[in-house]
Amino acid sequence: MDIDDILADIDGNAIPRETRDLQDLTRAWVAERVAPEILPWPEELMERMMDRIRQQIELVETQTGNMDPKTNFTLIIIQTELERFKFLVRSFLRARISKVLRIFQDASKVRPVN
Repeated sequence: MDIDDILADIDGNAIPRETRDLQDLTRAWVAERVAPEILPWPEELMERMMDRIRQQIELVETQTGNMDPKTNFTLIIIQTELERFKFLVRSFLRARISKVLRIFQDASKVRPVN
């Protein structure tokens, strides 16, 4: 193993797209929770994540009828991953909604001077 092999392992292209999306969503979730203002909407990332969630739900639904032990174990792993994705998306959206509500509450407290 030489330096080129090490750098290839670190290269972002070596990481699968699904893993990078999960990392990006986690970063966006953490950033949204700690930022005092609403951050820009990560449209492309959220579209990919919602597509991925839909695909996993469809896969779970098609595999549910199969009672093969290997398939059941795979199904459990897929369902666990699905729940992790859904948790991050829900929590990310909750953080944004709470900021919007806070902005409206602050705006409703301010009364125009006549």
